[in-house]
Amino acid sequence: MAVHGIVDAVLRGCIVFIVLFLICFSEEILAEQAQTEEKAKKSDFFEMSLEELMKVPVVTSASRQPQKMGQSSAFVSIITAEDIHYSGLTSIPEILQFTPGVDVRKFDRRRYGVGVRGLFGRTSDRTLVLVNGRYANDSVFGSPDWAALPVLIEDIERIEVVHGPSGASWGANAATGVINIITKKPTLYKVGLVGREGFEPSKPEGNRFTVCPI
Repeated sequence: MAVHGIVDAVLRGCIVFIVLFLICFSEEILAEQAQTEEKAKKSDFFEMSLEELMKVPVVTSASRQPQKMGQSSAFVSIITAEDIHYSGLTSIPEILQFTPGVDVRKFDRRRYGVGVRGLFGRTSDRTLVLVNGRYANDSVFGSPDWAALPVLIEDIERIEVVHGPSGASWGANAATGVINIITKKPTLYKVGLVGREGFEPSKPEGNRFTVCPI
């Protein structure tokens, strides 16, 4: 009789444990379903408030027309001015190397090969580089001279990277993707900028000086 009592107690304990486990598991499932439904509502533009709609990124590099990022036909990565500021980097290729799908190779201290989904090199023009929607690739060598681009890091508002062929919008050079560097509007500046930019010959990698607000 004592053995039967022990078995009954063990069975009862197992049943209680299973019931409690199912209750906790069902609560987690319900919580995940609620989060999924909430995310689905947030992704639906018709369910968003005006404040939420204002926060949805607008891209122009995918179709050459301003459109919401969720409505773009191509996958677009955005590097904001805040991302650039907190990265502490001082050149555009160094900033792009942390973007998914972008390949960056450094040949020497000022020459880089940058490409989307491969096909990058000193003379590769399969990735189209734009500055405010204008052609920035070198007409002779193909890839742009990144150090000679007329853009200061502090002037960049965002960098849009289109992953995949975009020849229908930008032509044959956009075979693997598009990198569009968008600068800030001059009207946004309420302070002046002073400084210089260059390299110190005494150091192997050089010492880069950048502008700063005053």
